[in-house]
Amino acid sequence: MSETSTKSKRKDYLDLLRILASYTVVIGHITTQYMYAVTPGSHEGISFRAYVVVCDMCIPLFCMISGALFLSRQIPIEKMFKKYILRIVLIFIFWSLLYSVLFEHSNGLGTLLSSFVRGYSHLWFLYMIVGLYIVTPILAKIAQDETLLKYFIVIGVIFFLVIPEALQLLSLVSEKSAQYLSSAYSNMGMQTVSGYALFYMLGYYLDKLDKKKILPIPVLFICFIAALVIPILLNSVYCLHNDQEISILLSNFSVGNLIRSSCAFLIVKHIYDWDNSGEHPVIFFLGKISLGAYLIHQMVIILLNHKAGINSLTFDPVYGVPLVSLIVFIIAYILSFLVSKIPFLNKTIGI
Repeated sequence: MSETSTKSKRKDYLDLLRILASYTVVIGHITTQYMYAVTPGSHEGISFRAYVVVCDMCIPLFCMISGALFLSRQIPIEKMFKKYILRIVLIFIFWSLLYSVLFEHSNGLGTLLSSFVRGYSHLWFLYMIVGLYIVTPILAKIAQDETLLKYFIVIGVIFFLVIPEALQLLSLVSEKSAQYLSSAYSNMGMQTVSGYALFYMLGYYLDKLDKKKILPIPVLFICFIAALVIPILLNSVYCLHNDQEISILLSNFSVGNLIRSSCAFLIVKHIYDWDNSGEHPVIFFLGKISLGAYLIHQMVIILLNHKAGINSLTFDPVYGVPLVSLIVFIIAYILSFLVSKIPFLNKTIGI
């Protein structure tokens, strides 16, 4: 396979992952729209929380995609700030101001300014991306050493995912024991390998992983389904009996989510390794405007709810959540496409 072909396939599979992550992000925001307005043990409450498990791989996937792209090349610190970080800052200023003016103006200037600085709703993601970009020159040095890369990922999984999840699950059985152990664990101060940097590094590792070392697709699917079904069942049973959720199972930072996002990443990568049809211009284009769709989708959700009465409770959540999410997803991509054709405004969605 030629170098050009390899690059195009790599870009295609990452673009397909962007589209998948964009749709699951919409599911997540539709799901949580009224999730806390209903009791956890109700039909709606259990359904909403099941969809949270389905969609919570979205942010890890975005981080993994960024890691696959940014850690694979040496970017000078000056260029990182002048090109990439400045770009995100300008996008944030435009969209956070727009959302704050549109939806917080009636709550007073203080609330409007607070919303703008904090980042309206989903715009927190841009802060997180800037944080990852700032440490990229450091993480890139670690990523270039395969032993250090694996070590970073392993200790990150153990100390940031496995131990905290085990402690929270233990608290359901013995709260006092969990408190003692949690206090001891927190004293270790393992923040260096915590947060979204773990998924960032994992994305680079999985992107570079030789296809001969990747598990077969059927095995990956089985792992994905198991990591999906088990948390849903555990949380649903707990909600029914206690009328409250097991929050760690619904977190971006859970062992199940690590498995789901990794399997999704590898399945798509595997599929494109088998695909010999060349470039996919539609996927490339949709991937290119996915940031715009992400930025716009929350506005679509709000307006559909306020102007048309369409929200997560309009229909039975079992089929209503994916249906409303699909409507929002399509509208957001159409609007992102239209904005991408407008001079100057296209820069506000990163094109």
